[in-house]
Parts: sequence; structure tokens; C-alpha cells
Amino acid sequence: MEALSVVSIRSANSSDAVVLANLGRQTFHETFAAQNKPGDMDDYINDSFMIEQLNAQLAEPVEHTFLFRTLIRVGNSF
Repeated sequence: MEALSVVSIRSANSSDAVVLANLGRQTFHETFAAQNKPGDMDDYINDSFMIEQLNAQLAEPVEHTFLFRTLIRVGNSF
């Protein structure tokens, strides 16, 4: 029997803020670290990816849209 993957896409909510903040920090750092000073990077990342800020944005779905994807594997491969 082959495993079945189920993908779920939904609007993000406040319970996703930590994951979104970490993803934003990581991808911003990977994309822009080589072109910026470490102190500038730290300042921007700490200011722009705060949990409180993301929660405020998630509370305003008209102005901000976040989608969250989850992947669930069901069954086993034999």
C-alpha cells in the first residue's frame, strides 16, 4: 500500500504566528544577508518579524493575506 499525501491550504491565524515569524526571519536572512551588515540585518529582522506584529496583521485579513499549507501523510509504503 502506498502512502497518501493530503495537502491542506487555509488562511493563517494567530496560532501560526510563531511559524510565520521564523519562516520570515529565515528566508529574509538567506536572501539578503550577503548584501547587508550583520547589525543591520539583526535590526530589520527583529523589528519586522515580531510575533505581536504578525498577530496584528493576521487580525486584519482585508489588508493582509497569509496562507498556511500543511502536508499530512496517511498510510504506509510496503
